[in-house]
Amino acid sequence: MKREAAVVIAQDEITSVAFRAADSDERFRRLYERLAKRASARGKKAEKARAIEDGKGRTLARVTLGAKPRFDFDEKALPGFADYLAEHLPELAERFDKERAKET
Repeated sequence: MKREAAVVIAQDEITSVAFRAADSDERFRRLYERLAKRASARGKKAEKARAIEDGKGRTLARVTLGAKPRFDFDEKALPGFADYLAEHLPELAERFDKERAKET
């Protein structure tokens, strides 16, 4: 409970009538669920997807940057693009490494 909001949530839960009436296992479950909801909501806020468009304004993919970055391709917008990108990903990674090395 590093964040003040988590402390407030925990205090709210442990002072509730239902919490006080529950046995030890149920108390733990209630507290855990309340804090897990908060952490889950915070993680979702941080992981917002943004559209990747081509020069024609077509949304080719949505990228979600967060703990686990993800690309979701729109196969209807440009059929086969995801496969093409997968084939060329090693080349792109090599190019990325070279460009990053020039910057340092």
